[in-house]
Amino acid sequence: MTGHVHFKGIEEKDTARYPLTTDDNVQLLLTRCRGGDRGPVLLSHGLGVSSEIFTTGTIETSLAAFLYQAGYDVWLLDFRASILLPACRTQFTGDDVAFHDYPAAVAEVRRLTGAADIQVVVHCFGATTFFMSMLAGLQGVRSAVCSQVATHMVTSRLTRMKAALRLARLSRLVGIDAFDASPPRPERFRDRLLDLLLYLYPIRRKERCSNPVCRRIAFMYAELYNHANLSGELHAHLDDLFGVANISAFMHLATMVRTGFVVNRKGSDIYLPQLRRLNIPITFIHGSDNICFYPESTEISCNLLGKYNGRDLYNRVVVPGYGHIDCIFGKNAHRDVFPAIVAHLDETRAVRPGRAGAPEVSVAAGITFRERMSGRFAASRGGGTTSAEALRGRLTLSLAITLADLAGFIRDPEHRGVLSGTVSHPMFGAPVLVDHGVFKLFAPTEDPATRLMVYEFGFTCDGVSYFLAGRKWLRNDWYLDLWPDTTTLFVTLYEGEDAGGRVLGKGKVRLSLFGLFRLVTTFTALNSATASGRRRTLCRFLGFFAANIVAIYLPFLRRKTNGQGS
Repeated sequence: MTGHVHFKGIEEKDTARYPLTTDDNVQLLLTRCRGGDRGPVLLSHGLGVSSEIFTTGTIETSLAAFLYQAGYDVWLLDFRASILLPACRTQFTGDDVAFHDYPAAVAEVRRLTGAADIQVVVHCFGATTFFMSMLAGLQGVRSAVCSQVATHMVTSRLTRMKAALRLARLSRLVGIDAFDASPPRPERFRDRLLDLLLYLYPIRRKERCSNPVCRRIAFMYAELYNHANLSGELHAHLDDLFGVANISAFMHLATMVRTGFVVNRKGSDIYLPQLRRLNIPITFIHGSDNICFYPESTEISCNLLGKYNGRDLYNRVVVPGYGHIDCIFGKNAHRDVFPAIVAHLDETRAVRPGRAGAPEVSVAAGITFRERMSGRFAASRGGGTTSAEALRGRLTLSLAITLADLAGFIRDPEHRGVLSGTVSHPMFGAPVLVDHGVFKLFAPTEDPATRLMVYEFGFTCDGVSYFLAGRKWLRNDWYLDLWPDTTTLFVTLYEGEDAGGRVLGKGKVRLSLFGLFRLVTTFTALNSATASGRRRTLCRFLGFFAANIVAIYLPFLRRKTNGQGS
C-alpha cells in the first residue's frame, strides 16, 4: 500500500493505492476510496484513458465521489491500457486484459477486503474486456453495470470503413505503434501536419470546436460526447484525460467491429459460446446519441443474455441526450446517469450464486440495420388534449431494427423483429426514445395478395403515454407501385399504451432515395465470426426479401419458375 490520494468530494484519509502484478508480469494499479460498508465496487476505464475519468475534479461530482458518498468501498482499476501506467505503451490486445488483468484485480480486491465477491462498473474497452473475461471463466463478480458496449458492437459507417480498410494494421506497417490524443507539439512537423489534416475529418457540425484533442479523439475512436454535456473546464483539459492507445488494441477492436461481437485477436469465436457464464445481474447504460457504439449494441447483448439466462437478470437504461463517455464525466451525469448505477448496486448487494460450469450455447446468426423516415403529420379533428396546431409538423422516425435470430425470423409466419430509436415532432420538443418496439416484415393479411410491414411502439413524453402504429401496405395494384408501397409508412398516433386509446393524429412518413442508400450501408450481420459467414447471413436475408417482393409484385415470374421446376 502506498500513500493517500486527493480527489474532489472524497476524504483523503479514506484513500490508498495498491500496486499489483499480473501473472504475465505487468504492473497494474488499484486505488481505494473507502466510503462505507456497502461493499467493494471495482471501476474500470476504457482505452487510451485512465481511472481519472472517474475522479476528475472538473465536474461537480465525479462517479467515484458519488459512489463514495453513497457508502460504497470504491476501487479504481488502472489496467494495462491506463495512460497512468508504462504498460500503455506496450503492445497488447483485449485478450491480455481479459485473461490477466481482471483475474488479478478481482482476486486482489477480494483478498484485501475479505469479500466473497464484488460488484463492478465497467466502461467501453474496459466493459468489452470484462465481458470477455467473464466468458473466459472469471470468478468472484456478483453483479455489473456496463457502460456503452458489452458483447456486441454496432458502429457507424465511418468506423466500419476504417475497420474494413485495416487502418490500424496499415499504421503498424508504416511504423506507427500507437495513436495519441495528446495535443500537437508545435516543434514537430508531423504533429502540425496531422492537426491540419484532421480539420478535414468529418465531425457533426454542432460538435466541431477549436480543441485539437477533440479532433484526435474523433479520429481515433469516434465522436465520444456531446459538447453541451461537458463543463468548460473539463473540455479545456481533455488532454489530461486522454492519451496513448496502442495499435495492437486497435487491431483487435477492428476485428471485433468487423465481426460485430467479441472474438479473440485472431477472430476466433471463443467467447460467445459461454454466454451462460454471464448469469449475473447486469444493468446496461447507454447514451441515446452514442455514435461510437450505437445504442442497439447493448440492446442486442441484453436481449441475447435474457434469452439464455432469464430476462429478470438484465436491465437497460438509455440516457437521453448523452453520447459515449459523457455518461461518465458529463457535468450533469451525477443527476442524469449515476443514480441508475447506484440503484443497480443497491438492488444487487446480496450474494447470488452463479453457474460458472454451465454448458456452451449455440448463438444464432442475425442482422441489424437502421432506417430513417420523415413526413408530414396532421392532427385529427378534436383528437386528444393537445391543440391541433401543436400537432402539425414533420414527424421523423430514426429506427434501429434487429433480427436477432434470422432463421427464426424467416420461420415465423409474421416475421417479427425488434425496433428501437427515436421519434421526433414539434409536439414532443426534443427527440423521444423508443425501445422494445415491434417490427414485422411481409406479415400476412386476410387478403392473400396483400402483405404488411408493421412498425409499432409505445413511448412516454412529459409523463404522457403514447402509442404509434405504422403500416406499409404491400399490394400489386399496378406494377410500378413497388417503390411507394415499400417506402411509405402510414402512421397513427394514439393516446395511451396501445391502439385502443384516443386517436391524436395521422400522417405519412417516407423513406427517401438517399435514405434507402443509407439504410443499405447499415446492414450488419450478427454472431458470425467469419467474413464468409457474415456474407451468407446477409445474402440469406436479401434472398428472403427478394423472394417475397417477387411473390407480391411479379407473381408471373414465380409461376414461371415453379412451372419450369415441375
